[in-house]
Amino acid sequence: MRRLNEGQWPIDIVEADIALPADLTAKPYLQPIYGCAPFVVRDVIRRYAGWWSGEPSQMFPARRSEVAGDIIALCGREKLLERARAMLAEGEPKRALALAETALDANHSDAEAAALNAEILKRLAAGERSFIARNFFLAAARELESRTAAKG
Repeated sequence: MRRLNEGQWPIDIVEADIALPADLTAKPYLQPIYGCAPFVVRDVIRRYAGWWSGEPSQMFPARRSEVAGDIIALCGREKLLERARAMLAEGEPKRALALAETALDANHSDAEAAALNAEILKRLAAGERSFIARNFFLAAARELESRTAAKG
């Protein structure tokens, strides 16, 4: 709330990686098993500041598929997937997922992009303590895998 009252944009607050202080993190009943600090930060922002991130492009956003197609046209699908794989190997799964999702948003029937997304989601799930987030990642990975299995 302090950050909102200071005039910080919601997206800047979310990207600040706010965490509980060490004395609270040590308490067994505050372990990030069900939820986690990022969930609470987003919910507080949504409650008091609404849904909008503050990014002008998000007020009336362009279709993800169109923006993804523009990105693919600029850098190429292969380069995008190659960079996503490199980021995953370098221990940057969140950034890798953003790129892999872009490739999939550009073409929902791209089996290679779907498989890479599923791989990244499973890697994120493996390192996630919150069972809500972990199960969301795993469910999304299973859905992508079942989609590609049905086509293959």
